[in-house]
This record gives sequence, C-alpha cells and structure tokens, in this order.
Amino acid sequence: MIDIALRYPGGLKIGSFEKSDVPFASDAYRFENGVRMAGPGCTFRPPSCENMRAQALPTLAGIQASVVAVDEENGTVLLYMDFGKGSLPGPDSAGKSLVTFEAFKVYGGQMHAVEAVLEGRPSDTPRGWK
Repeated sequence: MIDIALRYPGGLKIGSFEKSDVPFASDAYRFENGVRMAGPGCTFRPPSCENMRAQALPTLAGIQASVVAVDEENGTVLLYMDFGKGSLPGPDSAGKSLVTFEAFKVYGGQMHAVEAVLEGRPSDTPRGWK
C-alpha cells in the first residue's frame, strides 16, 4: 500500500504517472479541496483529466513526500507533501509552495481514490513532526 501511494508523488516528481507506474483502477478519481479534478466525471480540463494515469502533469522535481499514517484494514495511506518552490502560480506566490495532505485508497494492488486538501505555505515550512 505504501509503495503504491508513494508512486503518486514519484509521478509528480518526474511529470508522469505512467513512468512512475501508478496502478490506477479504471474508475480511480481525485478530489482536491472537494472538487473532482481527475477521473470519470472530472471538472478540470475534461476529457484529458478522465484518465488519471495518462493525464498531463507538471514536473515538480522538488516535491517531498512522507507517510503520515497507514490503515491496513481500511486500505488507506495518508501522505504529507510539500510540492516545493515554484509550485504555486501567480505574482503572490514568491517564497511559497503548495502543501497537502493526501489520502490514498489502495486495495487489490490498485489505487482507487485520492482525496487532497491543499494550501499555500511559506517555502521550506517544517512539517511539525519528524
């Protein structure tokens, strides 16, 4: 479960979920701050966002991910990710990066769902625990 979940930020690091071999289920989806951003019925650049594995991604070479919690019984892995400098667009983004907690639903050797809560924070802000 952890290996499968960590392939997700690995894909963001190299700009491809196909190259990082994320095993998405055919009906896999991603919600970001409550909005369906990828998977069937997505709202972000349809139809290109419907296939999570093949969707266009930015290359975020500075992304750092760490495991926060794992619930083996429920099939859930929670990661904390700092997307690194330059991950936020716009004139007010200098010195900030995108950070997120993302929960991954993993079972049967596949990733079925991703739920993310994202916000901008000052770059290099410590996570708060080791």
